Amino acid sequence: MSAKFQVSDISAFTSEWIPQTGGHYCISVRIQDYQVPGFPDIKELSNQNNHAQSNYDRFYSTTSSPPSREIKTIEVGNPFNLRTRIWFVVSNSNPLYRTYLKHGWVFLDPGEAKDIEMMFEYAPDLLTNDMYSDELKLKYKEFEKKENNVDVTAYIENPYDNPHHEIQKLGGMQVQVLTGRATKFETFYLQDGIINGIIVAVDQSEPVKGGKLILRHTHRKTHTFEYQEVELDNGKFTAQRKDMTTDVKAFYLPSEGYGDCESKTLDVD
Repeated sequence: MSAKFQVSDISAFTSEWIPQTGGHYCISVRIQDYQVPGFPDIKELSNQNNHAQSNYDRFYSTTSSPPSREIKTIEVGNPFNLRTRIWFVVSNSNPLYRTYLKHGWVFLDPGEAKDIEMMFEYAPDLLTNDMYSDELKLKYKEFEKKENNVDVTAYIENPYDNPHHEIQKLGGMQVQVLTGRATKFETFYLQDGIINGIIVAVDQSEPVKGGKLILRHTHRKTHTFEYQEVELDNGKFTAQRKDMTTDVKAFYLPSEGYGDCESKTLDVD
């Protein structure tokens, strides 16, 4: 998902945002070239640092046996016209989660880009394993309901140094990982023009309490999406099928204690 912002004044932003089919959140901001007040011909020497971008993703590692391991990829590229090396530094804010990185460093050719696999999972061993003392378990109990903020920073080696001795910060990203009871769409169907369904917790097959449901309708002619928020009543929902659509898909945005889930794509044409 992405959002582009325009500066409306020095302290506020305005934006229009349309949810995409997938991906991550990306906020990109660019400021105008600086000019000396009263002397419009005097401008800054370079505008290469007038752009800032933030990449951010958020998802759930749901509780099950074992908790789900979420797999993502990040792309890293070499902006130099010489082969060089890139390192990754990763940090977690919550000790009850694990983060896996497939490579600690990579060599990239000039202009080359590479996908690096990352994995995230909720791992409450410090609370459940008998090898840990009750005192230690109590210490980490405070992290049980807290999200895990993962910071990933990439550093690149300057290939023009001989010998190589300087590294520069290349970029980074943040991922927020939460946990909750695994959920699923137990039913999701169309009957007499009405979309019906029920969402349950996987462990006991009981309806979820709270949360939001988003329906994504695909328009037949334009192949564009329309999103609709639908109320949940003890995990159940109904909604009118929209005209001139070919299919619909549902997404559960969970309340505290649950994980998210999405339905199959339902053909309504």
